[in-house]
Amino acid sequence: MCAAGLCTYSVVGSIPGQFSWTVVALGVADVEASNAPAFYTVILDNIELVSNGGFEVDTDTDDNPDGWVGSNLNGDKRKCGAKGDGSDCALQFKGDAGLVAKFKQPLADASLILATDVLDISAAASVNRDNAGTFVIVKVNYASPTAGANGDGKDKVKLKLIGPAPTGYTTISDTLTAADDVTSAVVKVKYKLTSGKLFVDDVSVMLQALAPRTRLGDGESLDILPVPAAPDGFRGKN
Repeated sequence: MCAAGLCTYSVVGSIPGQFSWTVVALGVADVEASNAPAFYTVILDNIELVSNGGFEVDTDTDDNPDGWVGSNLNGDKRKCGAKGDGSDCALQFKGDAGLVAKFKQPLADASLILATDVLDISAAASVNRDNAGTFVIVKVNYASPTAGANGDGKDKVKLKLIGPAPTGYTTISDTLTAADDVTSAVVKVKYKLTSGKLFVDDVSVMLQALAPRTRLGDGESLDILPVPAAPDGFRGKN
């Protein structure tokens, strides 16, 4: 469908599917161009909302993993060299009196979360201190200002390390059922003890959607898919 110079394609029909386009420039001789089919899929569940949750990617090599923003850092960083839970990299936190180091990431696809959808939240942790407490927080904000467990338009899930320090990595998990459509969400990883070390890996917020969600292969979510660029050599004023 085209309007005001913008053409869009609404996803219908089979899952997965494909679309293509043809454009004709009118003139003395009509010139036509088209593209090969572009493919899409509609994902029903198991949609990962955290980007770089394994902390393997750091394109600018600044020790801060891509997609995450750190604060109150003092030796807290991405650490590699068989530091992850069966992988190379993880987040490393060092205890510091007076500082609570944090890394956070807004969930870019939070608007995919609709009322009654379920979020499976998990992370792997290795720590050398007992009772390390909360190390992952996921907070969602709802469209309705009165939705949520406390009627304040939001909900929060905390993953906690309770009891003796585990040997190696342990995975902590929890779930959240959305009380309303979600407008925004954020995941935070932190360490609040004044001593010891904490390694965190495989941070995940997995959406179990109750109805299909349209998503492109690179993780971008759209209600409509964009028309591809014109083929090489095609000029709109031919």
